[in-house]
Amino acid sequence: MLQALTLAAALAGPPPDRFFDRHDIEFWGPRPPKRIGSPPAEEASDLPAPVRELLADPTADRARAYLAWQRARLERIRKALELVERASKEKRND
Repeated sequence: MLQALTLAAALAGPPPDRFFDRHDIEFWGPRPPKRIGSPPAEEASDLPAPVRELLADPTADRARAYLAWQRARLERIRKALELVERASKEKRND
């Protein structure tokens, strides 16, 4: 009996108070396929150049280029987050 109730609950889906736990609705757009391990060569072309080059032919120079690219990328993200935070504060003060 307990197994039947468990199965029925699982088939019924999430309770209504857990709206974002629903798996039958794509809230944020289609999900990309899950990747395990290194991407196959045909999928590696959509990676950023520093990542693709480092994975294709790992060298010390390419590792340094990857790190420089990553630092610059993280700095842009940090600046964007500061602007979002500032805009959020301004919105609250209006």
